[in-house]
Amino acid sequence: MAIGSDIQSYVSAGEGATPRPCFIRDVLAMEEAGVKDWPDIFWLGAGKVPVRWVALVGMVVGVQAYEKRVLYTLDDGTDVVDCIYQIPKLPTPKQLPTPPTSRANSGSSRKGAVPKTAPGYSSSKLEKKTRTPYEEAETGWSTLAALIRPDIEVGTMVRVTGKVTAWKDGKQIVIESITPCPSSNDEAKHWLLTTQLHKTIYSKPFMIPVTSSSSSASNMTTPRANRVRPSQTRAASPYCSPSTPRAIKRQPSQRDHQPSTPPTTPPKLSLLTSSFDVDNAIHETPRLRHPAKLSSSQLTTNTFRIHVARYLDLAARQYTSCRSGKDKAVEDDGDDDKDIMGMGMGFSLSYLRRVPEIDALGRKVVEAEAKRRAKKEREVRREKEREVKDLRKRASSSIQSHAPRKVAAPSSERTSLKVKRLLEMTLRTLREDGAIISVEGPGRRQKSAASTGGRRDAEARRRCWRDATTKDGGLTASFAANATTTTTTSTLSRRPKHDVSTTIMSLEEDPPSSDDPDMDPMHEESFMPITPAVLCPPVLRTMKRIFGPYTSRNHKGVTVEDVTRRLRREDETWVKVLEEHVQRALESLVGDDGFSGEGVDDTERMVWRMRDGRWGLV
Repeated sequence: MAIGSDIQSYVSAGEGATPRPCFIRDVLAMEEAGVKDWPDIFWLGAGKVPVRWVALVGMVVGVQAYEKRVLYTLDDGTDVVDCIYQIPKLPTPKQLPTPPTSRANSGSSRKGAVPKTAPGYSSSKLEKKTRTPYEEAETGWSTLAALIRPDIEVGTMVRVTGKVTAWKDGKQIVIESITPCPSSNDEAKHWLLTTQLHKTIYSKPFMIPVTSSSSSASNMTTPRANRVRPSQTRAASPYCSPSTPRAIKRQPSQRDHQPSTPPTTPPKLSLLTSSFDVDNAIHETPRLRHPAKLSSSQLTTNTFRIHVARYLDLAARQYTSCRSGKDKAVEDDGDDDKDIMGMGMGFSLSYLRRVPEIDALGRKVVEAEAKRRAKKEREVRREKEREVKDLRKRASSSIQSHAPRKVAAPSSERTSLKVKRLLEMTLRTLREDGAIISVEGPGRRQKSAASTGGRRDAEARRRCWRDATTKDGGLTASFAANATTTTTTSTLSRRPKHDVSTTIMSLEEDPPSSDDPDMDPMHEESFMPITPAVLCPPVLRTMKRIFGPYTSRNHKGVTVEDVTRRLRREDETWVKVLEEHVQRALESLVGDDGFSGEGVDDTERMVWRMRDGRWGLV
């Protein structure tokens, strides 16, 4: 059975036909389900719950009476919606049924009929017995109209149940029932119920339960004890709270409605980790799209900042996992990586410029920004030329034409210098946002591909970016080679064939120069991402200074705010550190019994969680 038929079956009877309590803003935000021949089915909430009938509680702020309908304007505090009440058509005298008196007179000859002259006959009793609402309508149409049209005035708090319909660019409610609220607490109860339904049902991916129509085929082969009972008819109360259908054992012929959003949310992109299980954190982190596969609209400074921050995070974790695990005692091949936040562990500007993917992405971003500026300048120039033409038309023919304006020549500055400025701006922004810190000492040096450090760098790049593969799958730009070849391949991945030679020449003439003194790691500022492995040693030292000679038994403990404030005041390196960084560092230290770092011995007192969000030393 098609999904559209399943939706029709669900909203026609049973739980799906029950009016769903919601707000007016939810009604106006509903989207059409697009079911064929059923245009009045809508999706409610982020979970895409199919809905036709809704229940609202609000105040009537407007009443407009027409001949065949009454328009009530309802306001519940979230928005305003029009509710249409269709007045039932009143019967005419010709449409009234034949009174029972005429039938009695005409059938007096039948067996059992009572003649008018029979003993005990009373005309008053007969008239009283045969008086119908239609005869009342004949004598007083106003009385019947008053009964049909609800007597609701402006300012009345009402409860409305009706069907949602699309009207022009918005929605309106076709009223099924509208009644005044007997208590002033009804609106508050409706808000509490609707808020709870949004948290438990409307915001979660919705699955259509199995009904009798969709499970008839499976019931033919299912044992009687395991068959699913058909859904009940529509509930009378508009406020029976809908519930998420229980999980039913799937049969071969049953098909559930697939939610529009996946039931599980993807892992968030963060520069922080909540534990020292670095290897698992690296594997769980999703990889970014390769710079060679980014579209022109994605080539922005914000994208470049995200890629740089991700690479710094993964590269730092890669070294931390190698030093804190089983490879801790293994010496690197000529590497001077002595500690986590000191000599040789920071990332310098020259080091990042020599990362092939970052250099390629920086060049593409610089080119894209230059194209955007050139396009904007052309638009401004065309607008000025259009104004000049209009002035010439209105001016006298004796005025000489102006000389054509010269087009500004493109900047002759090297692309590598522009990439360098872009990277400097990115690192400065990340430091101001509290994502990275500046560390003392020379930065990490570039390693050969055969060394242990080179293999670590290649592994960090592999885990950061996906492979750059063309659409036909025949060519793979493996960016694991040298920087010049990789940059050329990534830049040419989207260039036309006739522009290949020009691009290769421009890139070969403009590589990052190793003779530039600014690119010497020994004379540059180094940066490190703020991870628990980097932040734990200073946090432990700060807590030790706060506690002093006291232990947690004689101390009330400290909060995350206290540690953060003390850390910012005592060390300029952590001026921009955030409270969430300190929180995750403290959580990482809980249960650890062998962490070692700069200034922290294996016998260092560790952290434990106290009451009321406070922390103490073991």
